[in-house]
Amino acid sequence: MKQAGTKNTSQKRFLLDQRQWWLLATIVAVLVLLSPILCLFPELFKPLGSAWNNLKETVLPAYISNTLILIAGVGLGTVLLGLSSAYLTSMYRFPGARFLRFGLLLPLAIPSYIAAYVFSGVTEYSGPLHLIGRGLGQNDWHVNIMHLPGLIVVLSLVLYPYIFATARVSLESRYNSYIENARSLGLKGTSLLLKVILPLLRPALIGGVFLVIMEVLNDYGAMKYFGITTFTTGIFTAWFSMNDLNSAVRLALMLFVLVALLSYLENWFSRKHKVTESTRSKKSAPKKLTGVPAILAGIYTWGLFIIAFITPVAYLAWRFTLAEHGRAIDEWFTLGRNSLLSGLAGVALILLIALLTQFTQQLIRSKLSRVIGRSISIGYTIPGAIIAIGVLLLSSGIDHAIGQGLLLTGSFGMLIFAYTVRFSGVAYQPLQAEAEKRNGKLFEAAQSLGKSPWSVLKKVYLPVSTNGILLAATLVFIDITKELPLTLILRPFNFSTFATKAFEYADDELLSKAALPALSIVLLGMIPVLLLHRTLRAK
Repeated sequence: MKQAGTKNTSQKRFLLDQRQWWLLATIVAVLVLLSPILCLFPELFKPLGSAWNNLKETVLPAYISNTLILIAGVGLGTVLLGLSSAYLTSMYRFPGARFLRFGLLLPLAIPSYIAAYVFSGVTEYSGPLHLIGRGLGQNDWHVNIMHLPGLIVVLSLVLYPYIFATARVSLESRYNSYIENARSLGLKGTSLLLKVILPLLRPALIGGVFLVIMEVLNDYGAMKYFGITTFTTGIFTAWFSMNDLNSAVRLALMLFVLVALLSYLENWFSRKHKVTESTRSKKSAPKKLTGVPAILAGIYTWGLFIIAFITPVAYLAWRFTLAEHGRAIDEWFTLGRNSLLSGLAGVALILLIALLTQFTQQLIRSKLSRVIGRSISIGYTIPGAIIAIGVLLLSSGIDHAIGQGLLLTGSFGMLIFAYTVRFSGVAYQPLQAEAEKRNGKLFEAAQSLGKSPWSVLKKVYLPVSTNGILLAATLVFIDITKELPLTLILRPFNFSTFATKAFEYADDELLSKAALPALSIVLLGMIPVLLLHRTLRAK
């Protein structure tokens, strides 16, 4: 009996030691992921050049004001469009409302830089709007949108689905019983919206606005095309035009501080105004609209869908008919190969890191493992331009230390590493959702039987996480395909993807050549939108 007890004790000690090794490996992986961000801060202590003083005195105020105006304007625009459309399609029944619950999510498939090219082309003097006007005997059907308010409108049209999705799931399930109770007390229409629905939706709306702001701060293509100077365009200008990496780093750190402040405010507001969910009841039937209200609701929601999604897709398809098809298709295969290669390589490394982190969190249930798990999501809240600069500083520092020239800098491997820093949080969330369904009981049972962590990983964790892994791989692949600032900065020489080639052609006003790669990105972007719609229906 003593020998058996000694054997069990030694086995438990061996398993405990193995878990500590898994924790150590996870800590190392997370530190490597955070290293590009940490590399930015030593640059603050380097001497300033004349370029920074000139930049600070001339264009820095415009960077700050334009960035703040953009995030405020787009935040307000997306709330107005997203909340109003979610309220109409969730609370009322009119022709097409059921389809629009899905259709109004589709603009999310259109990257903002592609939307900028499209709406500029549609509204310019030689665009379709002017041609239609001429056909109707009107010669002034064109609008100049190449200014800051125009960019706010364009970004609002493609980013409002973030608000639409969060508002819709709250209206249709999460707070349904509160709304029904208010109706039973006689509240309806505007009173119901202002006194009950809006206060209930505040935390969800703030979370959606935070996602919108992160997308705005990460954008480069749309701002560059519209000629609007912001922190992101300033980083590119300081780096490539002024050849001053120190100034680019300082701009990146200023943007990093802004992101950190916004993230803190979002977390604080969500905690302060958190609404406790009631027991979810069956969704009540939407109220049927008839007559003029039904017509007005249909005009508004269908008009939004047509402007925000149908118009860009139709315009890109029309521009493609004007392109040289043979050359465009030949180039498409090269771009597709590069996009596929970078996407698959990024997915493989990101899944490795996300699975390691999430499995360790399940294996060792402690505050430390939870903090480490959340740490890999930091990269997704940081604009790609900041991560790109950090990766460049890291790779050039390593190259200088080993004295091998540009071994890492500008390599395909560092591009994939940058994708891993940026999108590991995207893969972590579906895996975490799968783990929450299991509640850790499977892992506890397997470990109580004396199974090693490696055995638990192969025989328990991976088989039951298949759905989460597939969802994570899909979302990461699409995000990598759409990513522009990070890819533009770090891609190897003569390496183009759908995103970079669409940007290059559009920036040179070759919209017909940009049409096919842009359409390819839009079609790929529809995949996560379909997955999002399925998730919302399930909720």
